[in-house]
Amino acid sequence: MLLKDIFIIFTVTTISSINIILPEDLAYLHNTLYTLSVPLLTFFLAAFLYKGMNVKSPLREIILAVLLYSLFDFLAEFSWTIYEDILNEEPFPSIADLFWYISYIPFIYFFSKTFVKNVKYLKPKIFVIKIFIISVLNIATYQFIISDILKYEYPMLDKAIMAGYVVLDTILLCLLILSYKLIGMLGLKYVEFIFISIIFTLIGDILFAYFEIHEEYFTGSLPDAFLNLGYGYMLLFLYFVSTKEFKIYSLEEIIHEKERYKKLYEELSREKKLKELFIEIISHDIINKVSITKLFLDITKEKYKDDYIQKANKSLEELMEILSNVKCILKLEEMKSISKTEVNLRKLVESVLKTFEKRLRDYGIEVEIRIPENVKIKANPIIREVFENFIDNAIKYAKEGKRILIDVKEEKDYYKIYVRDYGPGIPDEYKEKIFKRFERMSKEKEGISGTGLGLHICKKIAELHGGEVGVEDNIPRGAAFFIKIPKD
Repeated sequence: MLLKDIFIIFTVTTISSINIILPEDLAYLHNTLYTLSVPLLTFFLAAFLYKGMNVKSPLREIILAVLLYSLFDFLAEFSWTIYEDILNEEPFPSIADLFWYISYIPFIYFFSKTFVKNVKYLKPKIFVIKIFIISVLNIATYQFIISDILKYEYPMLDKAIMAGYVVLDTILLCLLILSYKLIGMLGLKYVEFIFISIIFTLIGDILFAYFEIHEEYFTGSLPDAFLNLGYGYMLLFLYFVSTKEFKIYSLEEIIHEKERYKKLYEELSREKKLKELFIEIISHDIINKVSITKLFLDITKEKYKDDYIQKANKSLEELMEILSNVKCILKLEEMKSISKTEVNLRKLVESVLKTFEKRLRDYGIEVEIRIPENVKIKANPIIREVFENFIDNAIKYAKEGKRILIDVKEEKDYYKIYVRDYGPGIPDEYKEKIFKRFERMSKEKEGISGTGLGLHICKKIAELHGGEVGVEDNIPRGAAFFIKIPKD
């Protein structure tokens, strides 16, 4: 804690309790001004902080509790002043007591809610110790304070109200003891000031009851010093939250930040437009030109059977695949969510297989589909890319297995769809790597084209569907690539 922070705590403590050394008239004036101004200041600071926090969080909730607490405290103090100074009536008991009673509700609700929601995280040993401390505190409160208040010859309503303050303070203190560790786990800081505030308020209420019963109480006396400290430390909580957890900007800084964010937005907009232009160029210009070049090479290849032409043709095929995959990745990166429709899984797989009929026939690969006719998934048409990639890889890397099996496993919340091959399989060290961008296991295999982007695209598509992709060992040999698709 910095020297400045210590000085502020000392100053607030001194201003709150200085009335105990002042003459009675000055103590009265000090107490009246203090109890009207500090709760009001606390209210406005809490309102400012609450409004500045748009995201729901435990800190926002506790600031709301402080806001309501200080509001009702101010109404209580204001009512007390009206009764005592303007109406010249005895302010105790009065409507001020009703406002003070209501002021406890926000904190009781917050600490109770925090405890109930997070009690499972408390270690049993700590929980037992806390229950023991609370039990001792409650017994001591009743034995030495409440029972003492009730035994005096004093109007029953007055005694009940005084005892009620002590009971509420004790309840609040017990709840804070129970939830203090949990509040720390939620990331809330400076709650110790609220803890100290409640202790001061409890002491103040006990002293008020004692002074009132013995007819020694006057506004600005010792009980008020402790009650003022309760207000002061609640304000300190907000001060430290606002200065340590928030950055308070000057008007010039706000204008500067606004200009900075405006420039960032303009730069992002320009980059987005360039990205869209790049996709458009890939889609319409580059791919079209490459396709035309490949067409001429195909014609030339049939006529001349030249090895260099064959290699050029293969390079063009790889280039087209790269451009197509880059275009796909750029589009996927832009997507935050996708629309889904009900799709018959077997018909989708059969449709994808039709695009591979020639290659499957040329390599003599047999495909078996074990998917019931009635299985339907909720997916976007882009899901087709996943099955195309899995089947393409099975043909490229496992054609010697001469077999591909496509099946589905239904779980409680999702469908797990497999494309199994009977090739050499995937070593364990590559099973995660191959789904990363530009990662390929078989770069050393000659004659096999690929970009290392296909499986990365599959991963992106699965994630957009709320699912995942992966690969397992197939039995008896080969690899089993899968995609999990949620049912809902």
